[in-house]
Amino acid sequence: RFISSFEEKLAAKISEDASFWRNCALIFGDWPSSWINGFIYDVETLRMIIYPPVGVFKHKWDVMHVNWPRNVVAETSLDMLILGHVYPDLAKEVIYGLYSDAVAPNVPCIHADGTYNMVARDGSKCGTSLAWCLPFYCYILLYELTGDIDWLKTIYPYWRNFLIWWLKNRTDNEGFLHYKCSWESGEDCAPRFEIKNCIGDESIEHIRTVELQACMAHAAKTMEYYSRILNLDEDTYFWRRIGNEYELKLQKLWRSDWFHDYNTEVGDYTRYTDPLHLTPIFMDLIDVDRGIKFMSNPDTLLEKFKESVGVNTLDWPSLTFPFFEALLKAGEFNDNCREYLVSKVHDLLSIAYSAMDRSTLEKNRPLPGVSYEKWEWPKIKFGGVEGYGWGAFTTLAFIRYILGFQSVPFSRDIKLYPGFSEKLMENGREYGIRNLQYRNLTLDLKYKVVSPKTLRLTLKVTTEKKREIHIIDSEGNLIASKTLSPRIDRLSTEICNNEAYILRL
Repeated sequence: RFISSFEEKLAAKISEDASFWRNCALIFGDWPSSWINGFIYDVETLRMIIYPPVGVFKHKWDVMHVNWPRNVVAETSLDMLILGHVYPDLAKEVIYGLYSDAVAPNVPCIHADGTYNMVARDGSKCGTSLAWCLPFYCYILLYELTGDIDWLKTIYPYWRNFLIWWLKNRTDNEGFLHYKCSWESGEDCAPRFEIKNCIGDESIEHIRTVELQACMAHAAKTMEYYSRILNLDEDTYFWRRIGNEYELKLQKLWRSDWFHDYNTEVGDYTRYTDPLHLTPIFMDLIDVDRGIKFMSNPDTLLEKFKESVGVNTLDWPSLTFPFFEALLKAGEFNDNCREYLVSKVHDLLSIAYSAMDRSTLEKNRPLPGVSYEKWEWPKIKFGGVEGYGWGAFTTLAFIRYILGFQSVPFSRDIKLYPGFSEKLMENGREYGIRNLQYRNLTLDLKYKVVSPKTLRLTLKVTTEKKREIHIIDSEGNLIASKTLSPRIDRLSTEICNNEAYILRL
């Protein structure tokens, strides 16, 4: 009986695995072999950290990392944005469970047995904020990929309660947002908070941080957008007011060259520049010219960031994400920022995926075959916690910055913005990804190198009904168009590497 039961369960697991990979996005072509394998390791890491319902969790939940499972807004949001690019239905299910199973509107960090994992010195039960790992930025990118209004309708009230909780419980007497403690910020004991002998539970309520004002302004704009889609007129007006209010509060944190945190205890701005201070750039809360000027010397910024957060930005996915998104935005208008981003992403994938794809164990280096908490450039000496979901950020970087497949906030369009490094642009090579899910369509995306700067793009589209598909260049010119037949059809055209295009259906 035991053997029979074991065989049945094994067969069920094998069937489940086969079904997953039939429907999951997967890369193909002339990519380095470590990249092809690394992509799979990333996806398998994300699968590994999604646990079945247990204890206080009634839905599948993201455990953050396998060594100490707990429920966290930040990691779950980033992890599921990554997964949402390759297997969106599961990602949406996990995000819904994150909020619907929460024991309080702020989604405190808890374990499956209901014990709290993040408690401030004054006894407050904390969870990560609307800034760490950019949850509401993640959600708008995921929503635009899927266009799933039914999911939006069910989760919208929970997002509303979360943001209102922050407005009621984490604002000072002038309405500026703050953190309860540095644990709540995600940047535990960062130098920018100037806490002596820091543990992480100490109050930092006297610091008005740039990223909280920016992320509330942006989150409110996304909520205004969702409320219009859901025909919630009163909410639309409410979120428009909140968005405008926090955009003004953000502007009050401007000091000479950029935004700075403000310390109300000393009555002055702090001197630090943090990776999260880049949020206004890619959340469209500042003039493009100012953003480009600020991003003009990325290496100098990385030095400043280390003074603020105490670690190397490019070692940590949670810090690399806003840095890369700011470079992506600035790179649309500045070639140096674009070249820097492409170079750094290529280096990151080469370093991380090579470490993951090793066939031997090495002292003081992390296990192969799994994603890591951190990377420690230029050679991964120790990857922190292994089996850590946000380590799969390399797959998001691959899709958004190399393949250039990007959902666009507040738009049904997809931006195609390929970023192949010179090492990849060898004539005749082909690079692709299959099974990308976009608004009830299945897309296979393939690039063939035809010259040092030119790619032949081929889109294979699986659709249930006729669709018009258009590809538009950055100047608004239509460069390719076709009426797609039901089931499977293709469109092919030449495009330039490192130039942005719109895919419109």
